[in-house]
Amino acid sequence: TCSRLDAIRSVYGASVARDLMEIEAADEDPSRSVFDMDGFISNANYVAKKTTMVLFINGRLVECTALKRAIEVVYAATLPKASKPFIYMSIVLPPEHVDVNVHPTKREVSLLNQESIIDNIQNEVESKITNCNTTRTFHTQNVYPSTPGLLSGSKDTQVNPSPPGTKSQKVPVNKMVRTDSQDPFGRLHAYLQEKPSGPHGKSADLAAVRSAVRQRRNPKETADLTSVQDLLNDIDRNTHSGMLEIVKHCTYIGMADDVFALLQHNT
Repeated sequence: TCSRLDAIRSVYGASVARDLMEIEAADEDPSRSVFDMDGFISNANYVAKKTTMVLFINGRLVECTALKRAIEVVYAATLPKASKPFIYMSIVLPPEHVDVNVHPTKREVSLLNQESIIDNIQNEVESKITNCNTTRTFHTQNVYPSTPGLLSGSKDTQVNPSPPGTKSQKVPVNKMVRTDSQDPFGRLHAYLQEKPSGPHGKSADLAAVRSAVRQRRNPKETADLTSVQDLLNDIDRNTHSGMLEIVKHCTYIGMADDVFALLQHNT
């Protein structure tokens, strides 16, 4: 027994070995099942997020999913927050009662009269946990009374700077805010444009945007030929202002036929 506990301590640590208790179960009735089990299970003080089960059957390291689940059910029903146990068991039974042809790796095994063996072990585990649940260990933290002199001081007293040897607490990047002492609200106004007051201001801005878009789409090209330049100047001089204003507020829809085109006005 001491060698097994020492092996557990060396592999899993002293904190695990400290919270283990010995368990034994056996059945000598040939009509039900013949087996002999001894090992260690964790007590109520052991806390883990994952079940650790080390199972030896006839000296061979194997796995038995049904036995593992049965023991987990006992711990979940007895201990708070469904604590995950640590289990070390060594079961000895006749070799012909072990079926190793469950998994290709031969690690998963099945037992003859498996339900009877699991019920026997499950009852013994439940009895052990129930008896040890009344003697749990709780770790407490010492709370020291505060110094009266610190509480009686003024609220406006400046906090003493940290000693030169200590490190200041680093502020996470997502908690940092880029601000200016002269402008505590930031400088977002530099990126915002004031909205014009009244509907006339909005229409003027819209017209300016449309004009800029038209100039971008249809830039004026300087003609190399004098005749072409004279023709363009003649068109600019004879342009009808009213017709030009109407065309400016039209949207081209498409060709109606070989001669006429469809325009949509003031929409």
